Amino acid sequence: MFYPSYATNLIVRGLHNAMPSDREAFFLSTLASRRRLERKWQETPIAKAFVVPDEWITLKQQAQSIFMYEAIMRRGLTLYEAFVTVDADDNGVLSAAELYGALLWLGAPEVTPDGVLDLLEVADTDRDGSISWNEFSTLLEPDLFEKPEEDDVNEEPESVKKVLPSKVEPHGHEILRELLHERKRTELAAKASEKARREAYGVALDAKIYQDELLTRAGCPTGANPALRANTVAGFLSLIHI
Repeated sequence: MFYPSYATNLIVRGLHNAMPSDREAFFLSTLASRRRLERKWQETPIAKAFVVPDEWITLKQQAQSIFMYEAIMRRGLTLYEAFVTVDADDNGVLSAAELYGALLWLGAPEVTPDGVLDLLEVADTDRDGSISWNEFSTLLEPDLFEKPEEDDVNEEPESVKKVLPSKVEPHGHEILRELLHERKRTELAAKASEKARREAYGVALDAKIYQDELLTRAGCPTGANPALRANTVAGFLSLIHI
């Protein structure tokens, strides 16, 4: 479960034809054979494979992560200071609207509601609909690119207390809510369609197996349904005293 970033991306690429929910179901069935886990799998890198549909979204997320990290560094903030600044309601997590506001505040190019939800989906590994501090820091993944030396970041005299920026206003509450509902409806419809497809396939497979058995038995010397001989019936009746 503790794959490096490039290995997780390869897993997503290899599983792009499978729905994230199907990947997770298979993983959980395999995981059930283990006696115990020292750490929740939702907190490990493998969680990305169950929320990212394909490698293109992964590539886009990495580009956004690099941009956000560098924009935060240019503002002279630590990652946690940036997190606190965009957490408008101080509840310790970022909503979709707060993430939208953060991207606009950092000057991210071509920000769209769909892009915000895609980024939220990638970052929200525990799928509670928000981004915690741990998820936020993992999202930015500074190991993907050259990280400045600690002495070069936010260097300031100890006597000077840093003044954080004003809180960043959330953005796009209504449109994000509508898009979330639309995505949920689409996801449920896709699951229902996939379930119906599998059930139809199962029925067709059972019918084919039955036909194959009939053809196989039809080639037997006694036929598909062997007739009972008279002496066999008589012997059977004598055993049950009829």
